[in-house]
Amino acid sequence: MAAEFRLLGEVTVHVDGRPVDPGPARQRCVLAALAVDAGRLVPVERLAERVWGTDVPRRGRATLQSYISRLRRALAAAATVEIVLRSGGYALVAEQADSVVDVHRFRGLCAGSRGADDERARALLEEALGLWRGAALTGLDGDWAEAERDRLANERQEAEHDLTDVLLRLGHGEDLLAELSRRAVRWPSDERVAGQYMLALHRAGRTASALAHYQRVRDKLVEELGADPGTALQDLHLRLLTGAPAPSRSRPGGVVVPVPRQLPPDPVRFIGRDAELAALTGASDRARRDGTVMISTITGAGGIGKTWLALHWAHRHAADFPDGHLYVDLQGYSPTALAMNPATAVRGFITALGFDPQLIPPDPHAQIGLYRSLVADKRLLVVLENVRDSKQATPLLPGSASCTVLITSRHRLEDLVVAHGTVRTEPRLFDESDARTLFGLQLGDDRVTAEPDAVTALVAGCGGHPLALGIAAARAGSNPSLTLASLAEEVIDPSTRLDALSAGELGSDLRTVLGCSFRGLGPEGAAAFSLVGLVPGTGISTAALAALTGLAARRAGRVLRELEALSLVSQYVPGRYRMHDLVHLYAAEQPSAGHDAALRRWVEFYLHTAYSGERLLYPHRLPIAPAPPAAECVPVLLPDEPAALAWFDTEHPLILAAQHLAAEKGWNDLVWQIAWSLSAFHRRRGHIHADISAWRAGLVATQRLGDPALQALAHRFLSHACARLGLGRETEAVFHLQEAVAYGKSAIPSSVRASLAWTPADRQAIDDIIQLVADSLRHYQSVHDTHWEADAYAALGWLTARTGKLREAHDYCRSALALFRRQEDHAGESAVLDSLGHIALHAGENTRAVTYYHEALSVRRTKGGTYSEADTLSRVSEVNGMNPEARAVWRRALAKSKNGS
Repeated sequence: MAAEFRLLGEVTVHVDGRPVDPGPARQRCVLAALAVDAGRLVPVERLAERVWGTDVPRRGRATLQSYISRLRRALAAAATVEIVLRSGGYALVAEQADSVVDVHRFRGLCAGSRGADDERARALLEEALGLWRGAALTGLDGDWAEAERDRLANERQEAEHDLTDVLLRLGHGEDLLAELSRRAVRWPSDERVAGQYMLALHRAGRTASALAHYQRVRDKLVEELGADPGTALQDLHLRLLTGAPAPSRSRPGGVVVPVPRQLPPDPVRFIGRDAELAALTGASDRARRDGTVMISTITGAGGIGKTWLALHWAHRHAADFPDGHLYVDLQGYSPTALAMNPATAVRGFITALGFDPQLIPPDPHAQIGLYRSLVADKRLLVVLENVRDSKQATPLLPGSASCTVLITSRHRLEDLVVAHGTVRTEPRLFDESDARTLFGLQLGDDRVTAEPDAVTALVAGCGGHPLALGIAAARAGSNPSLTLASLAEEVIDPSTRLDALSAGELGSDLRTVLGCSFRGLGPEGAAAFSLVGLVPGTGISTAALAALTGLAARRAGRVLRELEALSLVSQYVPGRYRMHDLVHLYAAEQPSAGHDAALRRWVEFYLHTAYSGERLLYPHRLPIAPAPPAAECVPVLLPDEPAALAWFDTEHPLILAAQHLAAEKGWNDLVWQIAWSLSAFHRRRGHIHADISAWRAGLVATQRLGDPALQALAHRFLSHACARLGLGRETEAVFHLQEAVAYGKSAIPSSVRASLAWTPADRQAIDDIIQLVADSLRHYQSVHDTHWEADAYAALGWLTARTGKLREAHDYCRSALALFRRQEDHAGESAVLDSLGHIALHAGENTRAVTYYHEALSVRRTKGGTYSEADTLSRVSEVNGMNPEARAVWRRALAKSKNGS
C-alpha cells in the first residue's frame, strides 16, 4: 500500500488514501522531523533536539524509541516506506520521496518548473502551490518547528513569485493586480514584487500608476537604505517610460550581477592526483593551441574522487578565466533528487551571466542559442558536475574556443567523445601511500604511527577506494575512542564492511553512493549486476556472463558495456571485466531471481570449457563424460593447445572458485570433474598446491557420491600431486596410492598400479611396486592399450633406475619413448627423455645426459610445460656444476616454478 505524508498544513498521514493517526504532537514532530529529510539519516541527538529543543528530558532517548516503535506500527501496512535504524540515527526510507512527502513533491515541482517552457512551468507551479493546506507543520510547537515553518513559508512565497513571473510572460496583467496589490502593501521594499506590480499595471493600461509606484518604492529605499533601486527595476522603469525594452545585467531583485564565480570551495585535503591534473592541463594547452573548445570528462565510479579532481584543477587555473566560472550540479546520480532538466541549468547560466530573466525566450532551443551567444569569445570555465548522460550535458556546451568545460560523471559519456572529441580522464584508486597520507591528514601522524598494522588493514579493506577510505578516516576522526584496530575488524570482515563504511549522511554512505549507479541500470543490466555479485571473484568474461545470465553472447556483451558505462565494472583486456571488491559486495546484497540455476550454469561453463582445454593439452588420456551443460550455457570453443593454455592461465583462479562454489552447493559430479579437467594444466604449469587442493575437494565429492571407481581416481591423482610436491608429502602420497589400489581392485584393476612408480619408498617397497607395474604392463599389452603400456614402461624405467639397474632401466625408457612418440604424446615423451637423462648421468655419461635433457627441454618449451621445464633445468645444473652458467639456470628454474611449489 502507498503512503503519503502531508506537512504543508496540519501534519497528517494517509495509507492507501485512508488517514492514519500519527499520534500525539511530539510523536507527530518525530514523524515530521524524519519526513522533511526523507532518505537521509537523522542522528538521534538531532532528532531529539527537533522534538524537545535544547532541553531534552533525561529519558528522551527511550521516549524517542517508543515514538519510533509506535510510528512503525502505524505504518506497518505501507509497503513503500520504512523507518530504519542506521549507524547513530534513524531514516525514513521511501521508494520515491517526491511522491510520498508533500514537501519533497512541492520542491520537485518547483525545481522542474525552472527548466520548463512557460505553459508547463505554470502547470507545475500551480500544482506545487495547490499542495498547501495552510501554514506548514500546523499543530507542532517548538524552535525547530517554527524555524522549519518559516523556511517553508519563504519557499512558498518564492514559488508564488515564480508563478507570477510565468503568468506575466504569458501575457497576463490586469487579472493579477488584486493579488499583487496586496503583496506590494505587505512587502513594500521588495523590488521583485514592485517590478511585477508595475508590469501588471502597465498591461492593464495604467502605466502612470506603474511609474508612480516606482517613485514610491524609490523614495522608501532611499529613506530606509540610502540607495536607489537596483538595475533591474530601473531598467523596467526606463522601458515603461520609453517603450524600448533592453537587456540587463541584473536580477529582478536589483542586485548587479558581477562576473560569475560559482565554483564551490577547493577541497581542503586534496591528495595526489599529479598524473590526472597534468592530463587535464595538457588537454587544456592542446585545445588552446589548436583553437578548439576544451571539453574534458572526468569519469569513474561513485566516490572515486571526480568532483574533487575537477574543483582542485579549476581553482588552480581560476586566473586563466577572467570572464568567470560557471558551475552546476546536474544531480545525475543523486540519492535525493531527480536529474536536473538541462534547460533549468541553461536558464541558470543565462541569469548568472547577467541577462534579465524576463527577457529569456521561452523556446528551449532559443535559450541554448542565447547562452552560447552570451559566452562567445569569453574566457570562461564551465564545470558540469554529476552529469547523467551525454544528452544532459550537450545543451550546456559552449560553442566558443575561448571556453573550457570540465564534466564529471559516473557515465563514460561515449557520445560526447564521438560528437565533440572530449578528452576523458579517469581518477585511479589510491595506492597505499595516498591512503596513509589521507589517514595522516585526518587523524594526525601520531595516531597513524601508533597503529600501523590497523592502518594497513584498513587500506586493504577499502581497496584503495577514496570515498571508502575517507569514510573510515572520518569515523575514526569523529570518535577518538574508536581504535583503528576495532574499525579495521569491521572493514576487513565482508559481512560488516559496507556497514562500517557509512558516516551517517547519504553522501558519506557507500551503499547509497553505489545505489545511485545501480538505479541507473536497465532491467537486464540490474539483473546481471546482482548475479555477478553472487559468483566468487571479481572478474568476469563476456562468455561467462552469458552463461550466468542465460543471455546470448551479444546481449551479454551489451550488458557488460552498460555496466562499464556506469563505472560498475572496468574492462582491463578485451572481453574481460573487473569489479571492485566493494562494488561486488554491494551487488551481492541486491535481490536476484533464479540464482541457483544461474550459478550452476556459471560452474558448468567453467567445467566444460576446462574439459575441452584438457582434451587439447592431454588428448591421450582416457576421457571422462561430463553431463551436457544447460541449454543457455555455451562454453568457449578453444581452437588449439596455445589457446587452451592462455585460457587456463587467465581463468585459473575463477575455475578454482567455480569448483569451490560447486562443493558448497553439493554439485559433487561437477567438483571432481573440474579437478580432473585442471590436472593436465596444473602439471604443465607446476601449480602443485592448487592441484592438491582441487583433488582434495574432488576426493570429498567422490566419497559423497559413493562410487569406488571415482574414489580410486581421486586418490590416484591426489597421490601424483603429493609425490610431485615432496616436502614431506611422501607418506601422504603412499597412503593415497594404497587407497587407490584398494578401491581399484573392483573398478580399475591395473591403471592405478602404474602410478605407484613415482612414489618414493624403500627398496622392498620399490621391488613390490615393480612387480605390480609389471603385472599392469602385461595387462595393457594383452588388451592392446598402448597409452597405458607406454606409461607402464616409463614407470618401470624410473623404478628400475632407482634400484641401480641402469641398462635395464634404459631399455624400458626407450620402449616407452618409442610408444609416446608414435602417439604424439609430448608430455610422456618429455618425461621419458628426462628419465633417460637421469639414467645417463648416473651411468657417468654426462654428454649423453645433457643431450637427453636438452631434448626434453625442447619439447617442454614448445608445449608450455613451465614446471617440467624448470625441473629439467635443475637437472642440467647437476651436470654443469655450480658455475655462473649453472647459477643462471637455477635462477631460470626458480622463475619458472614460482607459481608452483
